[in-house]
Amino acid sequence: HSSAQNVVKQIFGVIKCHFRILLLPPEYPIEIQALIPVALCVIHNLIMSHKWDPDADGEMLEGDSGGDGGTGEVARALHDSIAEAMWHDYQEYLQKRGQT
Repeated sequence: HSSAQNVVKQIFGVIKCHFRILLLPPEYPIEIQALIPVALCVIHNLIMSHKWDPDADGEMLEGDSGGDGGTGEVARALHDSIAEAMWHDYQEYLQKRGQT
């Protein structure tokens, strides 16, 4: 049990570093709150899979030098673009919520 507990703590530590939503008290119903960590793990795994895996053409992701650090830069850019899109969606949600 203790080794499983350590793995879970490590996973949440990684997810908390990447997704700040876990650090703030959410304003969602409990049913939605229960889905947030799972969704964040899926997003994290998607980002990590694109970080290392070649695309459908067998070439590395655009902008990847294939050498030291290039893939990390592409993954960071992907992470940032996803985070920015999510932030804009959240801001729109808050505006709509305030108008109703």
